[in-house]
Amino acid sequence: RFRSLAEVGVYSIGVSFGLVPKIALAAFETAWAPFYYSTSRQADAPAVFARVATHGIALLALMTGGLAAIAGDLLELMTRGEFTAAAPVVAWTAVGVFFYGIYLLTSIGLNITSHTQYYPVSTAIGAGVNVALNFALIPSFGMLGAAWANAAAYGLQMVIAFRFSQRFYPIQYERRVLIVVFAAL
Repeated sequence: RFRSLAEVGVYSIGVSFGLVPKIALAAFETAWAPFYYSTSRQADAPAVFARVATHGIALLALMTGGLAAIAGDLLELMTRGEFTAAAPVVAWTAVGVFFYGIYLLTSIGLNITSHTQYYPVSTAIGAGVNVALNFALIPSFGMLGAAWANAAAYGLQMVIAFRFSQRFYPIQYERRVLIVVFAAL
């Protein structure tokens, strides 16, 4: 409604490339839940989760930064130069996936303590913010506004789920994880 179908097509290509790190997250997620459930019975479980989160977030940061850095060249190669304008969308979509990965790593306390009713809360708030930001940003910024809205929504979902998780299953995450997050962004 706000933009041409051509711009929507370019956006769609950018999102497709930006979601590539989600393939790795899907594989990780399959192993992550059984691991944290079995580890949660150990005395040092929170420390183990903190270390895994630091290394997982570092890997996600590397994938996100790497994909953002090569997005233009990758689109040039894969689309024969037709969709290079989607490079910023690739980067911001990858940032959204980065936040989603942090969400997976840091919201495990909700599952461990059976407080899963807070997952839909964080998801619904994130979705609502995404829709609102799309209406606010797309008219002025086009496909980049949509990409920003998506990344912001995932970031908010991550923060909300993290806060709820910390309430029920506190984990003292390593301070160096903040350095990794800011370096990635």
